[in-house]
Amino acid sequence: MNSKLSGIIKINFFLFIILNVFIAYCSIWFFMRLVPATEKYTADNEASLRAVTNMFSTLILNKDASMPERIALRNFEHELKIAEEMVTEKFEDEQIVIIKDNYKLAMQGEKRALRLTVASLRKLAELNQQAIHNSSFSAKHMSTAGAWGVVFLGSIDFIICLFLMRNLERNLVSPIEEMSRTLSDYRQGNLLRRCAIYDQPNEVISLLKDINELLDDNSRYKKDHF
Repeated sequence: MNSKLSGIIKINFFLFIILNVFIAYCSIWFFMRLVPATEKYTADNEASLRAVTNMFSTLILNKDASMPERIALRNFEHELKIAEEMVTEKFEDEQIVIIKDNYKLAMQGEKRALRLTVASLRKLAELNQQAIHNSSFSAKHMSTAGAWGVVFLGSIDFIICLFLMRNLERNLVSPIEEMSRTLSDYRQGNLLRRCAIYDQPNEVISLLKDINELLDDNSRYKKDHF
């Protein structure tokens, strides 16, 4: 049926489906973007933190002569390269430069170089620990904001659904109920009962007028023959 009434019904259901699909898509998109980004950021800082721990261990073993200097140097440089590749914070580069400038002398026991290397390693560890904490806090904050965003979208969906239901009730349900009540009252003897007509789709108005005309014709027939 190509009519205004069928158009209203189709549009209402179409809007309802589109809105719910949109809300579901936005929710999935947000959380899919949030989790991988947070995981990578945290993983990079954890890798850098492990590298710092291993560099500390190498320094200690080298100082105690528990590890040959050549192997200790190779291990330290390997961990330093990892830390350099996993830089995520603003001041990490500065600490890595200090370590690169002093670690060889530190391995040889030079006190000033050892002190600078240890201080920079400690600062690097603090930066990574703080970054992990901030990442966790940020992820929690964003997930909370995302959840409230979903609640907000759901509230809009609810309001629009109420509007669509009201629209269907006014243009379809109420006219059908009015027809049913009118015919029921007429059968029970209220021969003056007619369908109320107001601002409705043209098809509904035409149908209500047809019912009223049939009731008028039936009333005239009864009056003329009984």
